Amino acid sequence: MLSFDYTVDLQLSETLAEIDQFRSRILCLPVSTKTELRLRWETLAIRTWATLALAGHELPKHHVATILSHTARPTQSTAVIYAIRIAYEYIHTIWRASPKPFNTGGAQTLFTLLYPHPEKPFSALQEPISRLTTYLSAENAHPVIQASIAHLYILTMSRADLGLFARMTHYLILAKYGYDVRGLSAPDRQWQEDANTYTRLADNYRANGHMTTWLAFMAEHMRQNLELIARDMESSRFRIEFPPSFWALSDRQKDIVRLLEKPDMTITNRYVQKHFKVSQITASRDLTKLTTLGILYPHGKGRSVYYTKI
Repeated sequence: MLSFDYTVDLQLSETLAEIDQFRSRILCLPVSTKTELRLRWETLAIRTWATLALAGHELPKHHVATILSHTARPTQSTAVIYAIRIAYEYIHTIWRASPKPFNTGGAQTLFTLLYPHPEKPFSALQEPISRLTTYLSAENAHPVIQASIAHLYILTMSRADLGLFARMTHYLILAKYGYDVRGLSAPDRQWQEDANTYTRLADNYRANGHMTTWLAFMAEHMRQNLELIARDMESSRFRIEFPPSFWALSDRQKDIVRLLEKPDMTITNRYVQKHFKVSQITASRDLTKLTTLGILYPHGKGRSVYYTKI
């Protein structure tokens, strides 16, 4: 049975309590749909940039945001950015506030999305990941603690670079328990700003097997991130600016979104063509824009693709 050596002391307990307070505050803040969409999309760009920076990819934030905002066929240099985006969409559509336990199958899907052609296949990680998911299912710890344990375990369990997988698993667990906070939490930003400590604490765990300091580090940075989100929401502050046209939706695109407000409603390109009497190209443009903005999520491939609202 897998076990971990850590202590939840008074300071860590207080930090977790502050996290819960900030989370409740953010969830209750009134904000327009347009503002929330912009904040959520910006968070995706910042989160992607930060996790790539931790993996050694030195790309400017605006460069990452620009790539995410286009739906051109990925090149070798941009494939990892698109892979991260698809992985986040998977988390948001399947795992956000999910009642089912995080399992090996979910971990494998996430891994496959992030590493379509891995040097080390998931089968080599299946046994340790199975032990981790069994442990997490039995553990009644705070979601931030569970996410941080999974993060460190994956980060240090192999000589292969699994940083992206570790950080994405962390986010999946936060989302499962509603701690992605409307899709706005981006603790990766704080980890990247304190990357030396992030790396040092992982190395310390490899050396001594204790993770209390790591958990305190993770919790404090989560607290800082939620405090920043609350301030940004209250002031409608945006950290990556795009032309107003990037966010503007046509009346038809707004109608497509409204159609998908119905429970279990899905939509296809062909449906858009018939319902709105437009060409296949126009329908594709509408659906592509709504997908790019993170409003819709595509399922399937080719002619069988259908869309749901995120």
